[in-house]
Amino acid sequence: MNKMMLAMVSLFNPLWRSLGVNVEQLRVILHTKLTIDDRRPNIYNRGSRQSTKVVKNSALYTMVLSFFIGLIYLSVFSVGDDIRLQSFLWFSAYLLTMCITLITDFSFVLIDPRDNYILLPRPVSDRTLVVSRLMHIALHISKIAVPMSLSPVIFIGILYGVIPALWFCVLALLLTFLAIFVINTAYLLVLRITSAEKFKEVINSMQIAFSIVMFGVYFLGPRALRNIEIEGAFNNGDYPWLPFAPTWWFARVFTWPLAGWQPGLAVDLALTFLTPILCLWVVARFLAPSFNRKIAGMGGSDTAPQVMKKVKKSDGGVPYYKRLSGFFTSNGHEKLSFELVWLLTSRTREFKLKVYPSVAYVIVMCIGVFFFSDRGMGIKNWDQIRETPIYLFLIYMTSFVFITALSHLVFSDNYKAAWVYFVSPLETPGHVLIGTWKAALVKFLLPFYTIISLVAGIIWGVRIIPDLIVGFINVLVISLIYALIILRELPFSAAPDLSGNTGRLLRNVLVMTVPGFIGLAHFILGLVGKESGGLYYGMLGGFALLSGSALYLLYGSYRKSGWKDIKG
Repeated sequence: MNKMMLAMVSLFNPLWRSLGVNVEQLRVILHTKLTIDDRRPNIYNRGSRQSTKVVKNSALYTMVLSFFIGLIYLSVFSVGDDIRLQSFLWFSAYLLTMCITLITDFSFVLIDPRDNYILLPRPVSDRTLVVSRLMHIALHISKIAVPMSLSPVIFIGILYGVIPALWFCVLALLLTFLAIFVINTAYLLVLRITSAEKFKEVINSMQIAFSIVMFGVYFLGPRALRNIEIEGAFNNGDYPWLPFAPTWWFARVFTWPLAGWQPGLAVDLALTFLTPILCLWVVARFLAPSFNRKIAGMGGSDTAPQVMKKVKKSDGGVPYYKRLSGFFTSNGHEKLSFELVWLLTSRTREFKLKVYPSVAYVIVMCIGVFFFSDRGMGIKNWDQIRETPIYLFLIYMTSFVFITALSHLVFSDNYKAAWVYFVSPLETPGHVLIGTWKAALVKFLLPFYTIISLVAGIIWGVRIIPDLIVGFINVLVISLIYALIILRELPFSAAPDLSGNTGRLLRNVLVMTVPGFIGLAHFILGLVGKESGGLYYGMLGGFALLSGSALYLLYGSYRKSGWKDIKG
């Protein structure tokens, strides 16, 4: 694949020579960068990062998966009968995917300071360096854009002909330029308002936000489209915001060869072609120089002096997490473990990137259940919602948030620092494990469960308070079962590359079955006792007694974990 790309670049060697570029150096630089890209895990093969095997053919995997994403997006052409609506949905999905991909994966290519200390000291001209960087960016984007656009181009070519298919290719290329401008501008704005040292933290937050948006689009999009009743022609007049959406300009222009010239098409045509070109000129003329200076500053050896920040304290002079640890823990080892986990989960980017979106995923799924279900539930149908036990689904979905947080608490890039556990005067590690479990409970489960309980209480009333109490106990039981079977490891003591292999199958089976079985038992109690409130609450009390006993035994067993029980 790389040879084919390099051959395509070599076709323009006369142009490169006329620009003063050394074509031999250009080929060597591009070959090296493409080889590095092939060995680097990216957004499309994250699992390879968690394996001890060397990553190979990453570009090929990226192109194959991009092609399948394009196939999935073909489903928008089944929505309604208006090609403007269909193409608008496809262009919107394509623009969103390109932005998310660029923000999560493109930063490794765009923000690459290695050229500053590897190529600049070499006898490489500035023009060769600039062209190599631009061509590397173009080749990197083409690995994603071309396969993703291939399936709709073939589909349009078969359905409408060759000319509309070629016209679609031109528009997809212009939309790609627009996505590059959006992401480049976002990066530059972030670099302007933050320091270079905080840039990665901001990018991490943007990755979390975009991953949530992507999940929301994939999960809620088909459900929203399923509930839209399209009668006859699509009337864009019902949506006054459409003329301001760039993807609507592209959709209108795409229909030109199919529906002929229409009023207002000249404006859309000008906006479609001039906006990406103008954006590229702004990037090259104004944004690129300052952006390159920022990147050079990130790669420099001089670092800005570190400013010591004061820890925020409460009125009593003690940080709030220390107050929490003192309230929820019973001895010094639990307290230290609680505080360690609390602080590291707030400062570790990889942990936040893997765990924080899971909370939002649960919220998105709850929204989908309420407003985009098969019954068409919505704000106008609260009475119908109150007649269903959907609150049980909300209760047990919180266990996925808790388990996700627990499953990532044992991994760290600095796992070798875990030697301190083994040289400390610690007789048994059970107290450390319990401190870790309590920190995850207080930080991730309690706030989320409180919000779920308040929402459920407002909708269903005080009658579900016993269900909320029993559900909370069951969620704790589920987490302790998971911890006893899999998480017999000290916090942040395992290498990240083990997270994809250690107990993967068992973890997935457990996460999918245990909450389901316990939630199903809770639901069956409601079916059996729905005719009599006294019978139901009596059975619920017995269920609570059984779950409480299990919680007591599991908690004691986990707290008594010895060194022989610790994995690794």
